Amino acid sequence: MVSDTDLGKNTEEDANAYSPEIAYRPKRNIRKHLEFTKDEGEIINSLRDTNDLGNKIYNVVFELSKLDLQVHRYSIAYLYRTLIESSTIYLSQHQPKVVTDKTSLEASVTSALNYFATTSKKGGPSSHTVGTWRETVSKRKLIDTLNEYVHHELPVDAHFLQETWNTMKGYVIACLKTSGSGPK
Repeated sequence: MVSDTDLGKNTEEDANAYSPEIAYRPKRNIRKHLEFTKDEGEIINSLRDTNDLGNKIYNVVFELSKLDLQVHRYSIAYLYRTLIESSTIYLSQHQPKVVTDKTSLEASVTSALNYFATTSKKGGPSSHTVGTWRETVSKRKLIDTLNEYVHHELPVDAHFLQETWNTMKGYVIACLKTSGSGPK
């Protein structure tokens, strides 16, 4: 088994191996990993061995929690986008009112946000929380920015990932704990 502390040690074995120097140095001190709390982790653990999508979400969260935000920014951006997409699909499988659009992740997330806005009065996320998620997705252009990281040469801003994560991990958890009329 390879732990996260063993990453990068293979270069010691081969003196001819190239290892690029870390050129990115953030100006602000930010967390090392994007992570969930222990209570949130219990929700994620409950997905393990349920189905392919549950296993995918569990494994993406596992990988995301092991990568250093200062070193693996691109990998984290890809996993972060995958987690938002997978949790939105998970919600749509349990709530027929949520429609996923295979051509637009933003449209799928907007459908989920509209669902959460209608459930805020029934014990779902508060309207303020849903508004914060909506602002992160629309005004801060979260999905567009993550897509730019994936499809273009735009450098990944670790601080942007951390700031939006602090908001959007609540969205992910809300998607994963919402149950309803069962899988479609």
